[in-house]
Amino acid sequence: MLGVQPARAAGLVVNSAADTIASDGFCTLREAITNANADDQSGSTDCAAGSGADAITFAADYTITLVGSQLPDITSEITITGNGAANTIIQANAAPNVATYRVLEIDAAGNLTLDGVTVRNGKATFGGGIFNDGTATITASTLSGNAANYGGGIENWGTATISASTLSGNTADYSGGGIYNGRTATISASTLSGNTADSGGGISNRASLSVANSTLVGNSATAGGGGAILSGNSGTATLTNVTISGSSSASQAAVWNQSGTLHLTNTIIANSTGAATDCKNDGMLGTNANNLVEDNTCSPTLSGDPMLGALANNGGATQTLALLAGSPAIDAGTNVGCPATDQRGMTRPQNGTCDIGAYEVLDITPPTVVTTSLLASYTAPGPNNFTVTFSENVADYAGNANPNDVTNPLNYMVVEDGADSVFNTVSCAGGLAGDDTQATITGVTYNAALYTSTVTLSAALPVGAYRLFVCGTTSIEDPSFNELNGGLSDYTFNFVVAVPASVTNASSLPKTGFAPNKITTLPAQPAEFAYSAMGDLWLEIPALKVKSTIVGVPQAKDKTWNVDWLGNNAGWLNGSAFPTWNGNSVLTAHVTNADGLAGPFANLKELKYGDRIIVHLFGQQYIYEVRETRVERPYATSYAFKSLQDHAYLTLITCQGYNASDDSYAYRRIVRAVLVEVK
Repeated sequence: MLGVQPARAAGLVVNSAADTIASDGFCTLREAITNANADDQSGSTDCAAGSGADAITFAADYTITLVGSQLPDITSEITITGNGAANTIIQANAAPNVATYRVLEIDAAGNLTLDGVTVRNGKATFGGGIFNDGTATITASTLSGNAANYGGGIENWGTATISASTLSGNTADYSGGGIYNGRTATISASTLSGNTADSGGGISNRASLSVANSTLVGNSATAGGGGAILSGNSGTATLTNVTISGSSSASQAAVWNQSGTLHLTNTIIANSTGAATDCKNDGMLGTNANNLVEDNTCSPTLSGDPMLGALANNGGATQTLALLAGSPAIDAGTNVGCPATDQRGMTRPQNGTCDIGAYEVLDITPPTVVTTSLLASYTAPGPNNFTVTFSENVADYAGNANPNDVTNPLNYMVVEDGADSVFNTVSCAGGLAGDDTQATITGVTYNAALYTSTVTLSAALPVGAYRLFVCGTTSIEDPSFNELNGGLSDYTFNFVVAVPASVTNASSLPKTGFAPNKITTLPAQPAEFAYSAMGDLWLEIPALKVKSTIVGVPQAKDKTWNVDWLGNNAGWLNGSAFPTWNGNSVLTAHVTNADGLAGPFANLKELKYGDRIIVHLFGQQYIYEVRETRVERPYATSYAFKSLQDHAYLTLITCQGYNASDDSYAYRRIVRAVLVEVK
């Protein structure tokens, strides 16, 4: 035995712009609605209705002009989906204020969803464009050039939900140029402009009205009150993040609460004309939070010029009035009850606090990386995770696959240089290059409260030189779609993981000075004292204007270093940690050269806490900061060669205190610095 069969929802495709019930195989809109209401399955293939809810679409872009009467009343559940309001037009007449009938009517049992359609030039006593006695959901549509005694665009005596739509140029002889609401109406992300009535030019409300994230501009009441909105007869109007501007009313206000209850939150009312004030309350003023009313009526939080731009396409489905730079409405709203997006669909708030009005000023500042938890150097093993802290909140989309997501592992690279000791990888956009290798990132989590991501590696990093890339060129972005570093560059951080360095015992500190103002003749440098070329390795001390090549100085059997032949070079004392590695790297240079003139470290004693010392290696800069400077006797070696393993340190040594009587230096100047940055 067959079970109960489910109701079948039909798809009716309108393939003609004619306004007839065709018998020739074409499907017109009038025929589609008639069949859908009747659940008539006998029509042509494209125009056969089902026994359940029906969906009507359009085979092409049509302008359908009704001939002599409105479309059939909607008496069942029907969705009419156009090809966009500019492409699917249903009109009572080719010109406004000529027809004698409305376009659409929804009966008490009807349920109409209208999406992507223009309804225009209808004319009736009640509801020139649409009359709703049932349920109407209007999305991404336009109602324009319609006229009635009440409710030029739409008259509602049921439940009407209007979103992302435009109501413009509609008129009512008496009330509700754009909308007349007699029961329950909810309006969001929509624009009402240039609508006219005797009262309630934009909206006339007699029951329950909710308007959020919407713009009412240039609406007018020609003889009475409520240029933009009239609320009366004990109705309730709730306005949240609404912008009302340029309303005209001959005798009352842009917003007139005649005898109902008015709730205002984050709403702008400004630039009213005629004899009207911006806001007039003759009923009950309920919520009144963080509003800006230019002329200070209805007891707002702020008054004065909100500095609005012209009605324009600022993004989103409908036109808006932008807040200009310096507007007092920026960041002046309340977050309580503030919608998650503005009229255009942009995220609210952008800077911690919602803007007043329908338009949220976008953050145009790109995020940057403030810091990471990585250190410039590690003693092996290296880190197996680290954090990255951004300058502002960045986008954390669902999952981790979005290319702009802070938790997408592909937006981070940890690269180790290859055998050539050069980072060939230069950007996220360029990808891994040369003989570089890439560490595996197993996951990223994000703490939005701290703006901090935590990056987890598959294992602790072994000995090597590494570069972190946080991707701006591919790119992490903030909720306003600003890319990291403006999408122009990645954040990079260089660091090393090294084996612990042991310092060879020393019998004395090196002799790093000759007699000043006197030439000292040096013999040829013996082979056993030959210095090692270190490649592209050199020292810079900006405060002393010193730039010096670093060479390697071997340690003799007597545990000393002979540095007589350094000249203007700096010498790395073999046995101490290699420069830039973890541990204590000891460099020395002459205070006075053999020619009697000042050597590279002549002014070393002038360095002070915080001064920077830079070691350049293969295009990278290892930046150290001075932490201590002292003098020691020549045979006091414990401080200079102290074993330090917690960070990368640099110890500079030279002579100080020349004694002419025995041609010797009494002291050694020692400067200790710690690595603070690699770039």
